[in-house]
Amino acid sequence: MSNWNKETRIDLLIKLVLLPILPFFASVYSLLRINTRSSYLIIFISSLLFALSFTLDNNLSEGFDAYHYRNEFYTHSYMSLYEFKLSFIDYIEGLDPNKKDFYFDTLSFLTSRVTDNYHVLFVVIAIPFSYFALKSLRFLTSQKSYKFGLISLILTYLFTINQIFNINGARFWTTAWVAVYCLLQIYVSKNRRYYLLVLFLPIMHGSFFLFLILILIADLTKNRHTLWKALFFLSAVIAGFSSLLIQYSSTVLDAYLPSVVKTYIDNYTSVENLERAELISFLPNFFNNLIKMYIFIVIYLFIKNSKIIMANPRTRDLYLFLLVLATFSFSFSTIPSLGGRYLNLAYPLIAYIWLETFKNDKYKIVIYALPFIFSLQIYLQFFNYIAVFEPINLLLSPFYLIYKYIII
Repeated sequence: MSNWNKETRIDLLIKLVLLPILPFFASVYSLLRINTRSSYLIIFISSLLFALSFTLDNNLSEGFDAYHYRNEFYTHSYMSLYEFKLSFIDYIEGLDPNKKDFYFDTLSFLTSRVTDNYHVLFVVIAIPFSYFALKSLRFLTSQKSYKFGLISLILTYLFTINQIFNINGARFWTTAWVAVYCLLQIYVSKNRRYYLLVLFLPIMHGSFFLFLILILIADLTKNRHTLWKALFFLSAVIAGFSSLLIQYSSTVLDAYLPSVVKTYIDNYTSVENLERAELISFLPNFFNNLIKMYIFIVIYLFIKNSKIIMANPRTRDLYLFLLVLATFSFSFSTIPSLGGRYLNLAYPLIAYIWLETFKNDKYKIVIYALPFIFSLQIYLQFFNYIAVFEPINLLLSPFYLIYKYIII
């Protein structure tokens, strides 16, 4: 990555004045100077302030995963250190098939030793989430072709589609940012030490044992570009019987699969989950399919320009992994909690490869179409923020927010 942009005194002064008074506007101004150290620091602080303000008392927020996290946190408040150790041992030994990972349990238990205020818990959750999200974003904004404008702004949205609201689902979405950061370090910076961090991802969210398999497959078949192009185009056909494929594999490999993996397979392919996916109303289903078609077309454009991508050491390996990931995601797209969620890991990779390969010059119309394709998702994201965040907080000082949510 290139160095930070130089900061002018006036820019720094504006940020320092806005931050203690109106942190939201300090963040908006920081977007104009995104590739500066102070901008990233301010966006990080603003993310933590949002987490501090994350409130579940509003009726609109009923049914969010955060309710489960809050209840678990209250349970941990009454748990002794001895009981926590026993719970961890049960997880390590696989004695509790419902305990798929131990990341949230650890954060929640440690936080409960200090306070029973769930607002503090979400701040703690937001720290690793925001840290890895911003460390990943640096790969995009440090590119020479990244200049503040509509295309860069749209690509930034695509890159950061896993937004701070997703502390609502802390386990999967935090792990997703750690995974993306590892991919960028391994395949762009060629820093192989991050394979070690990859090994810990299933502890954060159990389903990321699949991510380990995808990386292994990608690395073992890195010279099979033609094969993965063919498999990518076949993935739409595979999707039609993907749930049966998983169930069959589970039956054949039953004796070799850990109990946690079996639990995930049972959940993903359960009749209830598959029927719930089929009951999605017309409009969400239409836009979900539109997004899949859009991403399919974008990756097709990458394949069409693969000579340029393969010639660039910063995009070659990342592009090959993207083909593996996209093939997997599209093949299992009929199982939303599997293929659908994993497709979100592809968005930052797509944004990075696009900017690195096409700059701001080629296929502009495709990027301009993105806000329309994602319009329903943008609306739902806005609704989610309103459900857990009082808009008046945007005009409040961080000192008052601390008083409001911690001291009172």
